[in-house]
Amino acid sequence: MSSDATLVDTVNASQSRQVFWDEDVYALEIERIFSRAWLMLGHESLVPKPGDFITTYMAEDKVILSHQSDGTFRAFINSCSHRGNQICHADSGNAKAFVCNYHGWVFGQDGSLVDVPLESRCYHNSLDKQKLAAKSVRVETYKGFIFGCHDPEAPSLEDYLGEFRYYLDTIWEGAGGGMELLGPR
Repeated sequence: MSSDATLVDTVNASQSRQVFWDEDVYALEIERIFSRAWLMLGHESLVPKPGDFITTYMAEDKVILSHQSDGTFRAFINSCSHRGNQICHADSGNAKAFVCNYHGWVFGQDGSLVDVPLESRCYHNSLDKQKLAAKSVRVETYKGFIFGCHDPEAPSLEDYLGEFRYYLDTIWEGAGGGMELLGPR
């Protein structure tokens, strides 16, 4: 990767086209931006009922966004903690659990590991299911939009949005009727 000085020219307000294809720049963006920022996962109208879910991405991470029975939303990495296989292959739906098709490990709607086939025979009931849950993503909502963040130290969503909330409120609330997403995603 070139040095920052050759990628960005602050005097002439220009940047090298290299920022669009350089793998090192991309890796830095993933590390320094996408792993720390609040990223939009969807809208509440996409998962209106408990059990409803959608699959989406946070940068390169496949994520499941799920409406919980208590009315909250949870998100977690769409990957089995055992061997890394995807645990949900559908774009959306309603499910009580997600099952890894590799060894049949069952993850609850909140990403918790709830069942392991032959657990007593193969693992002698020594698995720490809490530690083997799908990796959770921090979730907060604003005006019906659901955001996720990998960084537990990141500021709250409202603090992160800051004064930009004024513009979002103008767009998302409009004349006071709110917003609903229609049709398939």
